[in-house]
Amino acid sequence: MLPVVFTEWIRDALHGIRAILPALLLFPIAPLLGWGPTTHIYLHKRALDKIKPEDTEDDRIRAVLEDDKLRTIFINAGNSVDLIKANNLRNKERYFEYAHNTVPNYFTGAPVMGCNLLREIEKTGDDPARRAWALGWLAHQVCDGFAHKIPHAGCEGWVNSRRVLGGYYRPEDEHESVSVAHARIQLYIADHWLVEMLVDCLCYAREQDFINDFEIDLSVPTNGEVLKASTSILRDFERKLGPGYVYFEPLSDEKLRSIADFYHLLILGTIHVYRAILKAYSADEFESYIKASPRMSRTDELLENSTDAIVHMLKHPDRPWEPRQWLAGGSNDFKHSVYEYERIWRPGRYKFGRKSGLVGAIYYSRFVERMITLARDYATRKDIWPSIRLAMGTLYSTGRSQWPISNAFIRILIREKPSSVQATMKLVAARCGLKSYDEIISD
Repeated sequence: MLPVVFTEWIRDALHGIRAILPALLLFPIAPLLGWGPTTHIYLHKRALDKIKPEDTEDDRIRAVLEDDKLRTIFINAGNSVDLIKANNLRNKERYFEYAHNTVPNYFTGAPVMGCNLLREIEKTGDDPARRAWALGWLAHQVCDGFAHKIPHAGCEGWVNSRRVLGGYYRPEDEHESVSVAHARIQLYIADHWLVEMLVDCLCYAREQDFINDFEIDLSVPTNGEVLKASTSILRDFERKLGPGYVYFEPLSDEKLRSIADFYHLLILGTIHVYRAILKAYSADEFESYIKASPRMSRTDELLENSTDAIVHMLKHPDRPWEPRQWLAGGSNDFKHSVYEYERIWRPGRYKFGRKSGLVGAIYYSRFVERMITLARDYATRKDIWPSIRLAMGTLYSTGRSQWPISNAFIRILIREKPSSVQATMKLVAARCGLKSYDEIISD
């Protein structure tokens, strides 16, 4: 029999392993935490608060508005859509983007996947839970257009127009070194994610009590409807998807379920990062921090427009998307997309493919799946910010790529509590060797 002291040492060691497990799993993706999960909870919840049952003549919508369980399913479905993004992150598969974006992939494109889901669910008995989930999917597609697709300041999407970091730095001189030029480029690349993170943290700050008490559930309640809906998109939109059609695949219900624990862990990690930020700033101080930056102007307009678009969808589920009312001059001629489905298709640019070989086999092993589930369960009970901080500090403490830049931004935000985004940006840029401050593009 082992001595009591040795037994206690083993128990303590095992507890320590459990504590660092999330860090081990989050090592590769720690800088990507904060890509929007609390924003979708915020927007779906605010839209439900804004519309009353008597505001709609549709019995299906009224059922969601009057039933707490269905409201919860609707809100959770807002994040279930991003299981597609989580799959791309983990498995490097871009085969299912058509089911996440609008089709065509413009602000004026239709939220086809959500509409198809509703139709398929109606065909199979119109179960209220599945219907609420499909409506939540539809709402996600509707509000995503404002952040990522609506034309603004010459850019595709409000987020891309912010240039929080890179937009402030001109070349220092015509003989600028390659390393300094590279640093400016990486600051620009980091912009999109950092803007999403700041808005996401702001949404968390505004709804902390609700989000902390909200039970995240990424289960997929459908029974083949996802597969049928995606198959019909590929059939009906072959011409609009262009030659790239051959690089897409039908999305199965099982594919979404297979990535649920992984994305749930990411969401929990994201929330723990925000809690760390809001230990440095109070909610009111973080509001002031955001509003002190001209580059974050119109944040409230972005969120209000997104909320109103969901409300419109709930009031008019038969015509859920009417983008003209949000486009200047009522125009729907916006013709720009980073994917360019219906123009020149260059699939190599988007790294289509799956992990393979030894790394792929390990990635899909039952052991890894079990570890992800255990880490997810651990993160529901314990604060994993120390683990995330360790992961970020270990992998991304040096260098000038977008990930060390993002890491530096978060750590400076928490450690030094700057008064504005600009102040944070100056500290991050100085770390990259950039000193010349100049606002290139005003908002």
